[in-house]
Amino acid sequence: MTLKLILEFAVVLGVLFMGARAGGVSLGLWGAVGMLVLGVGFGIPPGAIPGEVLIIVLTVIMAASAMEVAGGVDFLVRVA
Repeated sequence: MTLKLILEFAVVLGVLFMGARAGGVSLGLWGAVGMLVLGVGFGIPPGAIPGEVLIIVLTVIMAASAMEVAGGVDFLVRVA
């Protein structure tokens, strides 16, 4: 394994850790930061799919966060 591959893997793990630690919408935002670091810092060209996937993940997380704030998650747990 090369040093560059190890550093890229460390960036991915670090971004996942920070996003999971922050929770909510921050998970998607940390994913965007990781994509930016890998693209600009390591010169990895992003494809068409990561941007679309990032938007989908942000949308789902924002919907879940809004439902949590509005009390929808508790309601769904009571109904289930």
